[in-house]
Formats: sequence, C-alpha cells, structure tokens
Amino acid sequence: MKILLLGYYGFDNLGDEAILRTLVYNIPKFLPTAELTVISSHPKKTHDQYKVRTVSRSIPKITKAIRGCDVFMLGGGGLLQDTTSLKSLLFYLYLLYYAKKRGKKVILFAQGIGPIKRFFGKIIAKHILKNIDLITIRDNLSYLELVKLKIKKVGNIFSAADVTPMMFEAEGIPQKNHLHKSSYLQIGIAARQPFKKGKSLAATLAKTADTLIETLGAQITFLPMQPRDVGFIKKIRGKMNHPSRMVQNNLDGFITKTKELDLILGVRLHSLIFASILNVPSVAIAYDQKVEAFAEFMGIPCHNLKSVSAEKLIQDINSVLDNKTSITEKLQSRCEVLKLNALLNFNILKSFFSAYPKVTILGAEIHNLKIFEVIDFIRIAIAGKSSRQIITVNPELIYLAQSDPMILDLINSADLKTADGAGLLWAAKYLKTPVQERITGIDLLERLLKFSNLAGYRIFLLGGDQKVIEKTVKKIQRKYENINLVGYQDGYFTDDQEIVNKIKAAKPDILFVGLGAPKQDFWIAKHKEELGVPVSIGVGGSFDVISGIKKRAPQWIQKIRAEWVYRLIKEPKRAQRQVNLFKFMWQVMKARRAIIKS
Repeated sequence: MKILLLGYYGFDNLGDEAILRTLVYNIPKFLPTAELTVISSHPKKTHDQYKVRTVSRSIPKITKAIRGCDVFMLGGGGLLQDTTSLKSLLFYLYLLYYAKKRGKKVILFAQGIGPIKRFFGKIIAKHILKNIDLITIRDNLSYLELVKLKIKKVGNIFSAADVTPMMFEAEGIPQKNHLHKSSYLQIGIAARQPFKKGKSLAATLAKTADTLIETLGAQITFLPMQPRDVGFIKKIRGKMNHPSRMVQNNLDGFITKTKELDLILGVRLHSLIFASILNVPSVAIAYDQKVEAFAEFMGIPCHNLKSVSAEKLIQDINSVLDNKTSITEKLQSRCEVLKLNALLNFNILKSFFSAYPKVTILGAEIHNLKIFEVIDFIRIAIAGKSSRQIITVNPELIYLAQSDPMILDLINSADLKTADGAGLLWAAKYLKTPVQERITGIDLLERLLKFSNLAGYRIFLLGGDQKVIEKTVKKIQRKYENINLVGYQDGYFTDDQEIVNKIKAAKPDILFVGLGAPKQDFWIAKHKEELGVPVSIGVGGSFDVISGIKKRAPQWIQKIRAEWVYRLIKEPKRAQRQVNLFKFMWQVMKARRAIIKS
C-alpha cells in the first residue's frame, strides 16, 4: 500500500519534523504493508534523515505522486487554516480535491483544523472536507470547526490528539534524564514572533527573563523551533540587561536541553508537548487556539497574547516552581492520557484498513480479539461519537440461538462480540478455529472502569435491584477516585422511555447494562440509536460481583476454567443453565462431525 504523506515537512520546523519522525516510525508498525513517500521542502535532507522516498513540494511533482499512490494523507500539524494565509489553505484543499478526483483514499491524520475565517475558504473547505475518507483531529476546537462547517459525518471523524507523544516511544529517544543538572535554576523560553504584537511580546519576554535572573538567579536558555524564531529571539536578547543562551534549531538538541530544564515558558505548541512528556512544568502564552486547547487539557497556566504581561508571567512561574512536585505528579497522569490519545490515531488508522477477525460457532459470529484490542475498539467508538453495541457471548446464549433466530440475529448484528466462557474457548478450539482470549462481562467492566478513571470517560450503570446498584456505585467510587460516574438506575423499571431520557440527559461515553442475557442485549439493540451512547455493553450479573453481594470464583479456579462448577455449587438453581452448557457442547460435537463428513 503506497501512502503519500504531506505536511509542513522540510522547513526545519521542529514541531512538524517531530510529527514526521513519529509517522515514519509508527505507520509501518500499524500498517506493515505501507510504503511511505514524503512530500518535503528539502527532499534530499528528508530522505537522508528518514530513509524514505521523497518528493518536492512543486504542484506538478505532487500531483504526479498522487496519481501513483493508494492513499494521500495530510499528516499532522495545523494545515487547514487561513491564519497563515488563504493561499496556504487553498494549496492543501486543492491537493485533497485532486486526490479524491483521482479515486485515492484521502486521510486527514491528527490534524488541527481551523480557524478558517474567510467566507471563500469556508465554502471551499466544506465542499472538499465532506468527502474525506477518514479524519482524526487533535483537539476539540478542531471538532467544533468541523461542526461550524456542517461536517458531521458519523463514522469517519474521530477525536484523538497530536501524534508527537508517540515519538518518545521510538528507539533512540530516551525519556529519562540521566544528565547532571546545573546547580542554577534552568528556565527555557520557546518564543515565536506572532503575526501581531511582536514588539510588545519581545519586550515582555525580555523583562520576564531579566526578572527571573535577578530574583531567582536563573539561567535563561532560548529554544528556537524554526529558523525564523532565531531572529525574534535575537530581538528579545537585545532588549535584555543580562546574558542568556540560545541553542541551535535542532530536534534532538531541543529535546536534550528541555530535559535539563526546571521550567519552560512556551509560545509554540510543541515546546509545551515536549516539556509535558518529559515531565518539565511549563507556562504557556497562547498566540493560537491550539495552544489554548492543549494548555487547558494539561492544566498548564496559560496567558493570552493580547493581555500577557511580565508581572503575570512571573507570578505564574513562581507559583509553578513553588508547587513543582505536585504539578509534575499531575503532569505524569495527564501525559498517560496524552500518549493513549496519540496512540489512538494509529489504532483508528489500522482499523480503517483491516476488519477485526472473527470465528463462527454454530452460526454465531465471535470476534477473535484480546482484551486490549477490545479496549481499542471502545476508544475508537468514543472518539468517533458513534453508537456501538458489544455483546459478551456465552455458550448458553449460542445454545438458545439455535432455536430462536432472533437471538442469533441479535448476536450477529452487534458491533462487537467477545468470547465469554470456558465453553466457548473449548468449542472454538474443537472446531479448529481457536479464539485468542476469554473476555467476560466482569473482566471488561473492571478493565474499563480502571481505564475510565484515567481517561475521564463518562459512565452510566443500568441494572440490578436498588440495593445492588447503590452498593456497586459506592464500591466503584471508593476504588476509583477520579471516576466520572454520571448516573445509575436499577433494573426494575416499566417505562423504557423514561430510562432512555435519563441516560440521554447524562450523556455517558459508556453504558453498562446488567439485566441478564439476552434481555439486556435486546434492550440495548432496541434503544441504541436513540440513546446515542458511543458504547453500550451487556454485563450480566457483574454488578452483583462488584457490589460484593456475590463472590467470583478464586483465580485458580478461573485458570483451570472450572468457574461454572464453582457457580453451580454456590447457586444450585443454576442447574438448568449448566444443562444448557452440556447441550451446547453436544451440538458443537455434531457440527464437527458434519464438517468432517463434508
């Protein structure tokens, strides 16, 4: 598969070079058949650095390369905006349009979209972007820009993040700082000249730097992120009363120096991203909405370019330094989410080009996935704001489906089906189509609660009696202090619409329904579209276990796949269900004999 990558590559902009490095390293990992060609302002330099095919940025050469590719991708950055110029926006839009007309798959990958202010730019952007095959965006402001353009196609637009945190997973880019730190306070300033207020910002940064030197004895290092920053930094240093340093405009040098810093004052977005990933506290000056969005997500103090002053900056810098320990702890937590959201781009890309593998047992389709792949599916569904149903399929459900076509249709029409139960693992292996892993409702529930505690997903619980659901909620809130539990409801209700309205008002990302199978799964299927919840999962009696009303079998029993024996001893009334298990096994053996005969 030939992928043609276009971005602001080859201009020595460290943010865009970091994006390219991340893409070149990671795309082949997720798409092993990918052959990358990069459009660059300096093709030879890009080729020598990344060992990929390259093309210059001239229109004739780009259009020729598009004709020879399978996929045309705008890879990262804030390319689709007219703040730089309308000409720049139209350049990228024209190439997107040309690729679509040539029948290519067209992808916007980890893009920052907007602002698009000019009327003509909006009209053209709307016309072209509505036909893009896949869009992943790096922040919520980009999603809102698409909404303004009335581009809301569900299923191909996903909210993720900038990809550069994934760069720090690449070989040769260590995250930990083993270098000896200076005894002086080390503060870095990543400045850029804004389109307006350049003189006043230079004076403000010069005054801030001088004050930090005079009051804290700080050593100031300026960190250019592209060649034009160098001239602006010289202006700032020319206004200062004290000496300072400036590193060269080099990606590896920038990262190495950032690791030595105690704090960074960042105007450029990627200076803040790099600092955060390297666990260096920062203070931001927002010249663009992308900086505001990132600062808000990370909890970084942020000053608007129009109102920033040296006094305000000094106040925030002192506050951050005074609370450095607690701030770095919070940074670590938010960076885990940042890395996961960066990874999400690549998981979405992989799922776009390849379907999830399935096996079929007695006519019922089961996805052959590991639990981390199921989590990826759920994250993609939430990022895409679509409505997906997951069924944890056990042997009894498949047995019942043999005499009830509605149940079989329910299973096969669900968006994802996991193998729940040792009986299913046995059946799949016996039929020579083994599944990778058993994934039960309770395992999925517990894994997602832990993940949601980190990622901030909104959770709603439906099922159990009043006592069970209240105990479940208390146990969850006690165990996961950051859990965003937006609502719960017991399973004893008669008015479906009232419950649907309650769930819709809560706007959860994940709905767990514990009404017992197949009732819970039919209920989800009936109301899925109206609810608009990205992911709805039937979890059976999991609330009984979470609440402590019932105990799950010990781990050693689970490992030998004898959990059904434990349940039968604890709950003799389950005997009929176990009879169904043996009937299921008999049907599987008959199916195997039929296959052998044929």
